[in-house]
Amino acid sequence: MIGVTAKHFARLRREGDAPPHVKIGRQTLYLAADVHAWLEARRVAPDAPAKRRGRPTGSFTRREG
Repeated sequence: MIGVTAKHFARLRREGDAPPHVKIGRQTLYLAADVHAWLEARRVAPDAPAKRRGRPTGSFTRREG
């Protein structure tokens, strides 16, 4: 539906960032309306600044000791 693998959704669930879901036995199911609402909540305006991920840069200094 949105090009995200089941494995990625499992990681999102572990991190607490997945859309609402329903467990039936071992299956994890998502209602289309919940996925659409979850996506809308993460919509970013085209002119919004990008979030930087990874290690801090700039004035970071390493302590030796």
